[in-house]
Amino acid sequence: MATIESAVEVPYGRHVKKTWRLVETDNYGRDYPNEKFIAIDIPSEEWAKLFVDAHNKGLEQQRILRAVEHIEIVYTLEPGFEP
Repeated sequence: MATIESAVEVPYGRHVKKTWRLVETDNYGRDYPNEKFIAIDIPSEEWAKLFVDAHNKGLEQQRILRAVEHIEIVYTLEPGFEP
């Protein structure tokens, strides 16, 4: 599988930021699960899965969590310059 860096030309002054988000969804497998983000910018997949596993331990819950990778291209701030 190609990485985002090889698939997209990142403009000068920007970088790729990869984080994980938690999505609340229903547990029924329907076409319209009414999903929503409940946590953003979790730094690693391991941390995200810890939250998901802890939440989803209960049996027969109507709402469950899923961890999804989030990728964005963000502006890189330039440091000041003093001659």
